[in-house]
Amino acid sequence: MSPLHPPSKWITDATTDWVDEQLLRFFSEYEHTGAPYRVSFRNLCSNWPWAKRSDVYTHYMHRYPAKLLPYIPIFFLSSSLARDDTILDPFAGTGTVAVEAIVHFTHPRDCKLVEINPLARLISAAKTTPLDPEILEKKAVELFVIIDKLKVSDVKIPQFPGIDFWFRKDAQINLAVIRSSIEFLEASFQEKDFFWACYSSIIRDMSRADPKVSPPVLMTSDKFVGDYKGKIQKKIEQKNHYDAYPVYKEVIYKNINRIRMLWDTWQNCGKRAIVVGHDARVLTESPYLGKGTLDITKENQLPDNSIGMVITSPPYINAQKYTRTTKFELWWLGLLEETTEALINYDKKLVGTERIAIKEYSELRTIGNKSADSCIEKIYDTDRLKAGIVSKYFTDMKASLKEIKRVLKPNGYCVLVIGNNFVSKQSIPNNQILSELAMAEGLIPKAMLVDEIRSRGLITKRHETAGMIADEWVLLMQKTNS
Repeated sequence: MSPLHPPSKWITDATTDWVDEQLLRFFSEYEHTGAPYRVSFRNLCSNWPWAKRSDVYTHYMHRYPAKLLPYIPIFFLSSSLARDDTILDPFAGTGTVAVEAIVHFTHPRDCKLVEINPLARLISAAKTTPLDPEILEKKAVELFVIIDKLKVSDVKIPQFPGIDFWFRKDAQINLAVIRSSIEFLEASFQEKDFFWACYSSIIRDMSRADPKVSPPVLMTSDKFVGDYKGKIQKKIEQKNHYDAYPVYKEVIYKNINRIRMLWDTWQNCGKRAIVVGHDARVLTESPYLGKGTLDITKENQLPDNSIGMVITSPPYINAQKYTRTTKFELWWLGLLEETTEALINYDKKLVGTERIAIKEYSELRTIGNKSADSCIEKIYDTDRLKAGIVSKYFTDMKASLKEIKRVLKPNGYCVLVIGNNFVSKQSIPNNQILSELAMAEGLIPKAMLVDEIRSRGLITKRHETAGMIADEWVLLMQKTNS
């Protein structure tokens, strides 16, 4: 069944009834046992042809670490929870929840996005803004003309740390030409967002970094032998001769086809996703200006009791190097100053950051939750810095949960997707701790589900002190009336 055609009322009602039945089963299980219930969201959605997910809509528009499995929002959006209300994703990443909200086959909804990474905000906006593909094709032709005519002497190559190590000189010149050409293009900021996102998506390909490793690592064949070593050497040789112009052109037309499906589906539902904020710890909304930027001079608090349902996946404790992973794109796009100091200062602002001040770990800092404090105390005995990182993470998450509770409508639901990991060989039960922190804020746990992670750009196996992230935990919580 094509997702481009609206469903019949019978299909909508039958889907909703079935999902609600599953939710009631999960609620009952949790109420009686308090134990997690193992599920496969992929299997739960397997009987819906319209829910099959691979390279559909704009999900593959841009690579990004630790993307949320689309089947999780698909399943909850198929329920009667907040059926006609706005969805909020306060840790939006690159907009997986938002894409699924606005194109949902039976229950499309408006969605608001909050995300601290300006690159992710740009990608989210590009992925969720329905643009006329015919206009994009015309603008693409105009852009290619500018690229062909632009003189190398008229462009400026950024001078961020390590650029000569990571990027060949011809790659630097070509990327700089494309960047200047997009700036010269006469187009709306929404249209330019599309071309900026396409541009960002080729930056890693034009570098010497291994495309299969999230934080930049030099691509080398040294650790391999035999035929596989030869394949890696061939890939390196290919990368050394990549020409940015045809690579960029190919990406543009692939992404126009992805936008076309979004555009066609949007014609039937008219729902919108809007980037509104930059910090889950203080939920605000500001006008979006394009290229991942917000006009914070016009920032206002996101209204109390205004959101029907929250679906979100917060970062892990030091489990993803988001800053290192996206630094090339942030610098090439001009979203950060071209200095290591700017990168460090940005990193300090993130939930889950490893960069904390000495005063935050020189003394033991507990947070008033027994489960969290027990972990913090054990880690503090061997590694004060790591104990401070864990303490700050849960302090930040407390603030985020408090804000989620504030903006949810009475009896509204929050779907929190998290993972448990290790810090300094100490197991951190994030599912339990965040459930307890949420309850303290007035979000009542209704179900706890666990789904096995199949790698989606997520580091599931790390160094020995960090352990392994094998499962994804999904907490379903409801706001109390108060």
